[in-house]
Amino acid sequence: HKTPFALVVLAHLQSLATRGDPAARRAGKVRLAKNLLGSGLTAENIRQMFRVIDWLLDLPRELTRNFWDEIHQFEKERQMPVFTSTEKYLIDKGREEGKQEGKQEGKQEGKREALREAIADGLKQKFGDEGAALAPAVQKIKSIKRLQSLQHALWTAVSLKVVKDLLGGADGSKP
Repeated sequence: HKTPFALVVLAHLQSLATRGDPAARRAGKVRLAKNLLGSGLTAENIRQMFRVIDWLLDLPRELTRNFWDEIHQFEKERQMPVFTSTEKYLIDKGREEGKQEGKQEGKQEGKREALREAIADGLKQKFGDEGAALAPAVQKIKSIKRLQSLQHALWTAVSLKVVKDLLGGADGSKP
């Protein structure tokens, strides 16, 4: 596709066709990018056109990394580097930041899960099946601070009503 307008239209149609299907969107974006790289346009025109495609066919972080790996491999095989070392640096930097962010989020989620499990165990031990019945409400809590407060309150709670009140009722409707 040598005409920029045709590529933009194809990218737009692809974005509509793949709404809600990230894997299909990634595959379509790869096809369009490879067509663009083989279009005969100048490297600068390819980069400009790619910005439009990239904007129209936004991908989740993990699929973005996967997409760029495939495009870099394609460039390597064709011995036609189009993306500059700065662009590649920014992509790699984004990958590293993503890894660090992922590790941090993983630690936070691990902490949340450990707190939820400790609270559920405490409820079961202290209040039996009635306490264990509150575990689903505890699972809904996302705030680590709130989970920590609930865990501390559980140590001194003399009745299940106190715990239910902290949860916002038996259904855990309190945010």
